[in-house]
Amino acid sequence: MKKMLQFHVRMNLSKRMIGIFISVLIIIGICIFTNAYAIDLSLSYEENNLTYFIDSFFYTKLILCFLAVFFFAYGMTEKIDFSSCLLLTSNISRNNYIISKIIFHFLILFIYTFIIYLIFIIFGYIYIPGFKISYLNFISFIMIFLIIIIYGLYSLICMLLMKTIFVSIIPFVIFLLTSGWMEENDLSIINKIILFFFPNYSNQYFDAYYGIFHLLFILFLLIIINVFIYHEKDLNF
Repeated sequence: MKKMLQFHVRMNLSKRMIGIFISVLIIIGICIFTNAYAIDLSLSYEENNLTYFIDSFFYTKLILCFLAVFFFAYGMTEKIDFSSCLLLTSNISRNNYIISKIIFHFLILFIYTFIIYLIFIIFGYIYIPGFKISYLNFISFIMIFLIIIIYGLYSLICMLLMKTIFVSIIPFVIFLLTSGWMEENDLSIINKIILFFFPNYSNQYFDAYYGIFHLLFILFLLIIINVFIYHEKDLNF
């Protein structure tokens, strides 16, 4: 597995992809800095902490989801994944290959999300009087990490079935739609069914609609679906 992960690092983290990650990190950092710097000192520290978190989290989850769906789809483009045909003619099975690839994306996005969380904490301590690291902040970043992985896996499914990176826009559009629904008080049955398969996080209730264990269930289900599709798919691009 270690050699497979090293292989994915060489193949997926090109200079262009690293440049994209750095650029996105700078954009998110600017958004978080702006939210921290623009606090109203006349408000209580509880209000400033909450406002800083809500405003920063909104931009973070939006940008991170777009990055995740692109990153997962990009890893399956012909330019990046062409060498899989050579690997699969050796002793490496299709299942091991796709699982190691998913784990690679999982680790990269986890590290990336953790760095953003650290930026959020650093700017909070620098610019917000009385800033505290709270359980709410921590669990919310965990949830958004799970959510972006879920939409990334949906993007990977789209890429495996349609073989064009442009289909990654589909799960992102669904993410935008469900983000709007999460702020509504009265959801229809159809909305609830869609949210079961395409979960999201509410800035109003500070939770996923069906909770964190549901996120884990959907995540593992999508991993199984991706492995099954990759195992059965034609490797010709």
